[in-house]
Amino acid sequence: MNPAWIVCLVLSWFILQVGSGVAGGPASVSGDYERSIPWLDLTDLAEWKQGRGMANPVHRATTALPDDSVIRLDSTLEGGMSLVHRPGAGLSPIGPIQQHRVLDGMVLDASPLSGDRIGVLLYDMSEQSPTHGCLVIWVGTLDDLLSSREGSYTVKLTDTDSEIPIRGEIHRNLESSVFRVRADFDGDVPRRFQSVLTMMELDERVPTRGYDIPTLDLDSLTTGHVVVDREPGQYLGHPTTVLLEDGKTILCVYPRGHGRGGVVYKRSLDGGLTWSERLPTPSSWEGSQEVPTLHRVVDLESGKKRLIMWSGLFPARLSVSEDDGETFSPLKAVGDWGGIVVMGFVEQLVDGRYLAMFHDDGRFISEDNRQTDPVTFTLYSTLSEDGGRSWSAPRSVWSGQDLHLCEPGVVRSPDGDTLAILLRENSRRRNSHVMFSEDEGDTWSAPRELPASLTGDRHTAVYSPDGRLFISFRDTTLESPTKGDWVGWVGTWDDIRYGLPGDYRVRLKDNKHAWDTAYPGVEMLPDGTIVATTYGHWDEGEPPYIRSVRLKLETLDQMKPITSD
Repeated sequence: MNPAWIVCLVLSWFILQVGSGVAGGPASVSGDYERSIPWLDLTDLAEWKQGRGMANPVHRATTALPDDSVIRLDSTLEGGMSLVHRPGAGLSPIGPIQQHRVLDGMVLDASPLSGDRIGVLLYDMSEQSPTHGCLVIWVGTLDDLLSSREGSYTVKLTDTDSEIPIRGEIHRNLESSVFRVRADFDGDVPRRFQSVLTMMELDERVPTRGYDIPTLDLDSLTTGHVVVDREPGQYLGHPTTVLLEDGKTILCVYPRGHGRGGVVYKRSLDGGLTWSERLPTPSSWEGSQEVPTLHRVVDLESGKKRLIMWSGLFPARLSVSEDDGETFSPLKAVGDWGGIVVMGFVEQLVDGRYLAMFHDDGRFISEDNRQTDPVTFTLYSTLSEDGGRSWSAPRSVWSGQDLHLCEPGVVRSPDGDTLAILLRENSRRRNSHVMFSEDEGDTWSAPRELPASLTGDRHTAVYSPDGRLFISFRDTTLESPTKGDWVGWVGTWDDIRYGLPGDYRVRLKDNKHAWDTAYPGVEMLPDGTIVATTYGHWDEGEPPYIRSVRLKLETLDQMKPITSD
């Protein structure tokens, strides 16, 4: 060990003895676990190699700060820590201070990073933390530690691992902002982890309340805009669409009312350029209680193609077509359960089954449920093994009160191995979030905050021919010139995976309302034309109606932004 570290340890031990008498012992922190700071995922920067482990885990970190202060953090295998601080030569030390629960874990090392910020390397042992069981770096200031505050953010370095690190170090280059993190894991196969990071890299990934990527504006363009349906004095909203296999027939359903009311059905035979009159529907569609959602499914055994239309609340009901939408069956209950916006998506899995997800706030999941106080939002998943005719009982995927995550939209990675769900944050305190699954939805990662540029409601995504993503949503970004409008985002899968802002945003249409607009659908035609269809208050003082926008990314790429700051 470096001699300077030995001196610091001895000095800190002496300070702890004196400081304990001054402070009268650690102050306790009680109450439920709350977390308002974001966490970043830098597992993509991890480097692993086999190596020899070291005995005797270290549960203490001591470091000298640029102002000649010395801090020491102690922990146990059960987590929890205290801090001792010596402000400077000749000044009295401060006794143990219990830290915020975001720092619960086994402390491995601490170091100044840049400016007044400090990094604490620890193994996260809080069962309520989104990075539980991971090696993380906490980033904050000395004042955060002295005041038991959460700090600025945490950085996830490794995925959840049954192994507990036995040693870890932060090595900072004093001439730059680069620092190296190392940790030893002594499992069945001893391994060493390392990662090289910079403060700039970390800071760039921290979700902000606003964004600085360019914004394009299609609102004033007359080409590409098509009115799908409008009824004087009548609210028309919340459409979803399906593109059939001929590459030009688009089906669209939507309610006469906000989120509920009789379901209207229309068809386009030319890729959304023109639309039919309203088509006949089963009488049961008049009693729809929720946003209808339309999906294509294929029976795994028979190869039979079906269209299924969901209508939620309690009970969740389903209408089926086996003739490409010429006729539909009446709405019938799928089970003794329900939910809100059933379904956020329906995705075919690699084994041919279908995964669907929705959310509930306690009111509709069963007949006798009631909303709790505080409100708890829960994400549910359900599976179909028979081409959408029947669905399993819902399984809870995530539940929380501090975040109100809902209305998932799915994106599959280009290699097909990973699913991501983009989530609306309904309390409006945080950005939208994302969760990942690498096992076809059996398990999901903890929610992670998305950049402001992807913050919105009802994300619906398609891949363009060049591999980029176009995602349509309602703009609910906390700081945005297009807040409340119908917008699109252009970027890549890696932008979502690594928390990056993307290429640019597009205002598809100015909504003359603070928020009421922009549900799916989005379809990609064979020639690369995107047909995005939604509802909105497109005329001042008038009820919303349905319209679509046709666009190509290669055309958007040539446009000048309305803002670049």
